[in-house]
Order: sequence, then C-alpha cells, then structure tokens
Amino acid sequence: MDRAIPLSSARNNAIDILKGIGIIFVVMGHMDPAPIGYSIVAYIYSFHMPLFFWATGYLSYGRDDRSFVSYFSRKFKSIYVPYIVFFIISTAFGHLFVRHVIGQYVIPFEAIATAKALLYSSDWLNQVPTFNFALWFLPLMFVSILMYFFIPKANIYLFSAIILAMSLAVIPFQSKLPVRPVLHINVLPMALVFMGLGHIYRHLETRVRIPNPFYTTLVVGSLCVGIWYSYSYGGHIAGIGSYLYIPAALVSIIFYYRLAIDLVSSKALSFLGKNSLIIFGIHGLVAYTYQFSPVPKYFSAAQGLFAFNLNLLYNLLVSVALCIVLVWLKRRLTDVRRTLANGFGNAFRLREPVVHPSAVPTDERRSQLS
Repeated sequence: MDRAIPLSSARNNAIDILKGIGIIFVVMGHMDPAPIGYSIVAYIYSFHMPLFFWATGYLSYGRDDRSFVSYFSRKFKSIYVPYIVFFIISTAFGHLFVRHVIGQYVIPFEAIATAKALLYSSDWLNQVPTFNFALWFLPLMFVSILMYFFIPKANIYLFSAIILAMSLAVIPFQSKLPVRPVLHINVLPMALVFMGLGHIYRHLETRVRIPNPFYTTLVVGSLCVGIWYSYSYGGHIAGIGSYLYIPAALVSIIFYYRLAIDLVSSKALSFLGKNSLIIFGIHGLVAYTYQFSPVPKYFSAAQGLFAFNLNLLYNLLVSVALCIVLVWLKRRLTDVRRTLANGFGNAFRLREPVVHPSAVPTDERRSQLS
C-alpha cells in the first residue's frame, strides 16, 4: 500500500492491468484443463470472477452517483447492451457457423427457448446453442451494480459492517438456491461482498502506508495460503463452501493488484484490460473452435504444459484479433451515426434570415462600419 493511485486519475492504469491479468485467467479457466490437471483450474476458480467485482468496487470509491436514473442508464449501456450483443453473436455463431461451417449438429432454433436464455441467462444459456455459458456473468454484474448503488457508503464503518453481514449471509443464501438459478442470482451476495472489499481496500490505500518490503512479504505469504486453500478445499463464487473462501480469494486478488502496479507500463496487459469486456464476450466461442482448427493437428504430439499453453496462445491471439475488428467496427458505426445525426440536423435546421443592409437602421449601420 505504499504506492496509492491518485483518486483524480482519469483512468486507473493499474486496474486496467489487473483486468488484463484477470481476463487471461478467465480464458485459462474455460479451457480444457486435462493437459495440466484440475488443480490449476481449482486455483483460478477461487478468485478470477471475484477479481472483477473487486475492481468494480475499487473504482467506485470516491464517486458521487446521486441520480439512480442516470446511473441505471449508464450501466445498462455499458454492461447489459453488450450482453445482448454478445448473446446475438453467440446465437448466430451456433446456428450459422457451427452448423454450416464446422458441420456439427445444432438443435433447431426455438424462439421461446432463445428468449428465456437471453432473459434468464444462467443454465438457460446451455439449453440453446450459444456455446457461451460464460455470458451469465454480465447480467449478474448488471444486477449487482444496481444493488450496490443502494448500499450507504458515506460512513466507512457502517459500510464495513454491512459488507460483513452480507459475507455471513452468503452460505445460507447459496444453500437455499439451486446451483444455477435465474440470473445466477446465488452469486449476488458474493458479488456485493467483493465490491465492498474493493471499496474498503481503496479507502485504506489512501490512508495507510505500509513499508514496501513488509507489504510485499505479507502479500506473497498470504498468496501461498490462498493457493493452499484452493487446492485443499476448492470452491467457486457460485458455491463457496466455506467462509475461508473469501479471505483466500481476497489475498490472491491483492497479490495480482500489487503485480499490476509493478507492470503498470505494460501496453499488452493494458490493452487486454481496457477491452476485457469484449474478450470476455467472445472467448468462449474462440475456445470452442480450437478443436476444429489446424493447430491440434500440426502439434498432435504436444502434451502437458506445452499443449495447454498452445491452446491458451490460440485463444488469446484469436480473441485479440477479433477484439480489434470489433473495436474498429464500433468506431466506424459511431462515426456513421454521428455523420447521419449531423446530416439530419443540418437538413432540418432553420436558416437564419438574410437581412438586406437597407433594412438596418442608419445608426446601427454606422456602428457596424465603425
């Protein structure tokens, strides 16, 4: 905590780097873990989703959102609209690309089932050929952020007490619900807890200064405890199993945040972080295509860590390439929309009347000439 990021920063580069690291773990977590075993995946699942909730809470610190209407509108455009876009892309991917290009059987299109998948997300995404179950995260993030708005944050002690109470309610709440309910709502308390922990950490970061060597030793030591816990007990954000899941995930997040500060100049990780939403929305589709690509055939003898890294490299490179294309298309569409808006504005804008000089009073003409 010896190097706090100023609150006035237009964009927190360290959080971009953290999101870049996080999205790499997300991609790894959704790959076939067989070449390296499931222990690595167990560790990834112990913190990779909480990391993004934590970052959201961290960035919310110091922001004064008074109008829920404007807040809702902003978050709807930045989270839920992309979810709808990615859902449409995923549905088209299944019914067009997988069926006609790859040649795999895909269940016929059903409007009601597709509408349910869009609205309910969660396990309903698996009942239609989206090949992108990970999209459940976006509607849940949207709901969590809306709920987070109503938690009082002016008093850090009251806020901390509320987060503590929520953390104690997580296991009873999750035990009452199925594994994958509508909107994956069983993750909601855990999402709010990690948002709150990000907020509290940011509060402490601006006030507490711990010497660098001691802080580094403490974080690395805590990370080892987190890794040991994930290997020994497992758990994930939708079913934590033990209250120890929360501190174990938190120390991993803080470790990678610390690493993000040290790597703050990395342009590659910054790009991944700034575009993590796009990469998140398409990486599941890319992962599905790996088995049909020529890469496994060319490296058929690859095993173990090399095979896993080969798969990871394919997923990251293709996802980044598609991300660049989508960003370019978004910019072009934005330019076209602005051009059309300006064109219609000019077409309907009333012209100012032309006044003949003779119509201007003599005294006024003299003042203009002088």
